[in-house]
Amino acid sequence: MNLKLGIQTYTVREDFSENPEETMHRLKALGFDGIEINISPSSATRPASFFREGLKNADLECFGILVGWNDVQPDLLQGTIDYAKELGTDFIVIGSVPTSLVSTHEDAMKAVEYMCEILKVANSHSLKIGYHNHDTDFTHTINGKPFFEYVFDNTPKEFIMLLDTGNTKAGGYNPEEMLKKYPHRSPYLHIKGYSEEKKYLAYIGEDDIDWNNIIELAINTADSRIFNIEFGGRADYIPMERAEAAFKVIKPILKKYQ
Repeated sequence: MNLKLGIQTYTVREDFSENPEETMHRLKALGFDGIEINISPSSATRPASFFREGLKNADLECFGILVGWNDVQPDLLQGTIDYAKELGTDFIVIGSVPTSLVSTHEDAMKAVEYMCEILKVANSHSLKIGYHNHDTDFTHTINGKPFFEYVFDNTPKEFIMLLDTGNTKAGGYNPEEMLKKYPHRSPYLHIKGYSEEKKYLAYIGEDDIDWNNIIELAINTADSRIFNIEFGGRADYIPMERAEAAFKVIKPILKKYQ
């Protein structure tokens, strides 16, 4: 089974912003297969060709770009698509909808209907598209229903569920249950740690998540093949060291299935 382990660039955002080429080489040296780039194409300070060349030189794959809701609005959507295609990735993921825009049932359904429209446009360009959850996608409810469920109850199966494990736990939900509830929709998975004690500062392997179970479910129920490590909090650790620590926990689990 061809399983790949990558990392979200937000995880090492200071290093990646200052020296993306060196950072990509360091991530390759740690053993990562690729990266998912967190970027807003409309305000990017570097062209997609710059990152494409850097990926080639570092022998890394691009496992998608994570963009904001604003980046897929009608006036910017084509630019985002063009950026993705020039970069050489086939996956665009929407990084959550601001809760202020989906305060009512009508607003929520309007946002989801637009996601379905984006899917059609992306598919016409041979691109995949999906949605990445924040904790607020579970804590923010409309008529008692989390916005996350609005999205995946009302979009086609080809609309990818990029489940963020840590954000799901932080939102009060069980990531295992979400993988079971929406099977065969997660070719990508975000590996993020979380614990009640340390919250997002918990290292993978020292958190409240059963990674062996999560990965088994992701592979066999959700059809996950690409796993991207992500964390965002900053405290008493160096991002690159934490990335390496996470790699050492997750890579041996993936090897069991390869």
